[in-house]
Amino acid sequence: MNKKGFIYYNLVGLKVLFRLKRKSMCLYCILQLIHGLSYVAQVFFLQRFYDSITAYDSAADKYYIAFNLIFMGLSFLLAQIMNGVANSYGQILNEALQKGLNGILYKRISLMDSLEFEHPQKLDMINKAVNGSQTIFWVSTALLDIVFFYFSYFGMMSCYLFSMQPLLAISVILVFIPNVVSYFIHMVSFRKLENQIAPMRRKTESFLGYMTGKEYVKETRHLGLYHFFCERYENTLRKINKLNMQLQYRKGLIDFTVCAMTVLFYGGIVFMLYRYAVINQITPGAFAAVLISLRQFYGFMYELIEERFSWASQNVISIENYLKCIEGYHEEQESCHYEKDMNIVLNNVCFSYPSASNYALDHVNLTIPGGQTIALVGENGSGKSTLCAVLEGLYSPNQGDIIFRRSGAEEISAKGKSRIGISAVFQKFMQYRMSIRDNITISDMGKTTSDKEVEKICSNVDIHLDQDGINAILGREFMLGREFMLGREFGGRELSGGQWQRVAIARGIYRDCNLIIMDEPTSAIDPVEESRLFEKIYEYSGEKTAIIVTHRMALAKLADRILVMKNGKIVQDGTHKQLFEKEGEYKKLYQMQKKWYQESHL
Repeated sequence: MNKKGFIYYNLVGLKVLFRLKRKSMCLYCILQLIHGLSYVAQVFFLQRFYDSITAYDSAADKYYIAFNLIFMGLSFLLAQIMNGVANSYGQILNEALQKGLNGILYKRISLMDSLEFEHPQKLDMINKAVNGSQTIFWVSTALLDIVFFYFSYFGMMSCYLFSMQPLLAISVILVFIPNVVSYFIHMVSFRKLENQIAPMRRKTESFLGYMTGKEYVKETRHLGLYHFFCERYENTLRKINKLNMQLQYRKGLIDFTVCAMTVLFYGGIVFMLYRYAVINQITPGAFAAVLISLRQFYGFMYELIEERFSWASQNVISIENYLKCIEGYHEEQESCHYEKDMNIVLNNVCFSYPSASNYALDHVNLTIPGGQTIALVGENGSGKSTLCAVLEGLYSPNQGDIIFRRSGAEEISAKGKSRIGISAVFQKFMQYRMSIRDNITISDMGKTTSDKEVEKICSNVDIHLDQDGINAILGREFMLGREFMLGREFGGRELSGGQWQRVAIARGIYRDCNLIIMDEPTSAIDPVEESRLFEKIYEYSGEKTAIIVTHRMALAKLADRILVMKNGKIVQDGTHKQLFEKEGEYKKLYQMQKKWYQESHL
């Protein structure tokens, strides 16, 4: 999306808003139009009232004066009512649209390739887009306010003044020129500022998290890092404030110059009114009405330029950021379904992380028959987790293709598509502050299941429920209700790392799938329990295709097939017996781990 102007981004922003709530947005336009015309009606009936008083010379004119007085009062009443109604409706509509705007943004973010989250520029874009979603309504509707409220008011007032004296209307138009020039200057300046401070703003959020986040607080205090992070936070915040101050200083000088010019124009128009009244070219009522309304006229003009135009121009970058993030958004992403007994074929797959000089996956060729259980082993950094992420569809290969193939059926290319029929247990599993049941069933929200089925899954990973399904025993250490909140943040109870990992495994097992990928699923569980749990995991896999990453070489023996990775390549492939009988990476890793265990027990 190329850089466009204020009008372009506002029109595209309005397109998004009208798509979400067309009727409500149309009603907003009508209310703003009536609101603007109500102030013009004030001036019109104010002139008629004053003229009726100056022309009063008979008893019959009293009724005419009373008639004009009533309508003048009604016009003032209408303006005040519309002011409250239009503003209140705007607040209500903003709240109603916020849900839809955030829904589009979060859906778009959820469809982004996971690799994009490795790019600092993408993280800056997301940060700016989230901020932009909070202001897009007010920035975009600024254009509607300008057209339906301000332009209707100024247009009708200009026609009104032109009907009295054309020079008055021309003078009013000239007042806008310096204000419009200042608006363009502000718009360019604030776009530059937002691009500068977005990465700084992310840094302050990170430093704040290091000081106050639960996951960091223990280590931060233990290492005495609070003052270190506090200093970093304050220094970054100081840089942001300095940039803001510099911009506000320049803005203040420009605004002061514009205000001075506006005062001069204002004085000139008052003088012209006086001259026209003296030579009887306008009526006394017109003189009084225009003179009284001038304050309101220039109040609206200042509001339009300094508050609506200026504020909207400063924040139009927020619409640009939001639109850039949702660019290419579709309700549905193309997907492919991994079905039972499908083979997975990797053809010359290469993958590298941003700014990395080497491939994390280097020309990987692999066929995984449907229903096979595979153990992935290798040293840290060998590419195991990356291979899992590519198979899951979290990362798209830089080169090569991933194909789902069934005998006698058409091949399905999975590259660049979301995957259905796959479940995963991640090495860095999440700890959701919800009940045990919700923590497990969140992996498949569309699935309807009974408490007994949930209990069976829990039992498979040593989360035992009693007969009434009231209590849960995790690691045989303490009791928790099925609906009991996990985590202390919301009044629940904290679990150990191993207990949380059992919940994560149960979550992966619960999801309906034909392929399950587990990346170090038992890393936080003690070796004795780990062996027993691994056997249950292999048993659960059954006819499913399973890929399990593990550092425990002894447990890899339980798999149908073992893949050994090194430097992003699959260097060995076979059963435990086949690999152990030959010299190679697998035998070296196995013997090193065996020796370590023997020495540690001496």
